[in-house]
Amino acid sequence: MKEKFFWRMLGGVRKILRGQGSNAWTIPVLFSVVLHTILVIGLFMIMPSSEERTINPTPSFVSARMVTLEPEAKPKAKPKPARKVAPKPKPVKAAPVKKAPPKPKVDKKSIALKRRQETERKQQEREKLRKEQERLDELQKQREQEMLAALAREQQARMQAEQLKGDQVAVATYAGVIKNLVESLWSRPASAKRGMKATFRIKMLPTGEVISISMISSSGNGAFDRSALQAIEKAQPFREIQHLESRLFDRDFREFRFVFDPRDLLK
Repeated sequence: MKEKFFWRMLGGVRKILRGQGSNAWTIPVLFSVVLHTILVIGLFMIMPSSEERTINPTPSFVSARMVTLEPEAKPKAKPKPARKVAPKPKPVKAAPVKKAPPKPKVDKKSIALKRRQETERKQQEREKLRKEQERLDELQKQREQEMLAALAREQQARMQAEQLKGDQVAVATYAGVIKNLVESLWSRPASAKRGMKATFRIKMLPTGEVISISMISSSGNGAFDRSALQAIEKAQPFREIQHLESRLFDRDFREFRFVFDPRDLLK
């Protein structure tokens, strides 16, 4: 049966190839037919033939006897294993809750007293610092005053020295003017010798007019002494003395010593 079907299918394929060789669908159709043919052949090879299905087997005689069946003993149920009871967990003791220490009672009077004491302490410190600063300021002021006083004394001393120097120069200048004027009017006596000198005390007014002339020491020669006195009288009044400061005049020329030692005697 299988071979006949196969040859039939092969003949159909040949007819298709002969009659439709020029058709464009020939190759796809041929491929499809071949594929289906292979599938059908496979099915026929797997399925059994009808002849094999129709063969009935010949029954064989079996001898049998009645047997009384006793009820099967039910197998004893296995004892269930004892259920393990998990031990109850021991109760965990909760940690004792620490009670917060009681808050100390606030002593308002004590706090007020401490604040007052702290305020007083700060005031005392400020007062101490203020006094210390005042003391330092006073010392600084005293030092500055001492420095100023020292500078003033130094300046005054310098000024006094300069003034003394100036006074000495002024006094020497006016004394030299008086001496030159007297010597210019002196008539030298024949008995005058080298080394002779006479000292006179002269009193005069600020205008330069002479009030009095007195001899303090003699030269030992009367003619020399008289000639010196006459020269002084001729030279006065000393008008140049009017330009001298009054304090210098009062100190050095209101009453002064005049030493007459003409330069001619030194030659």
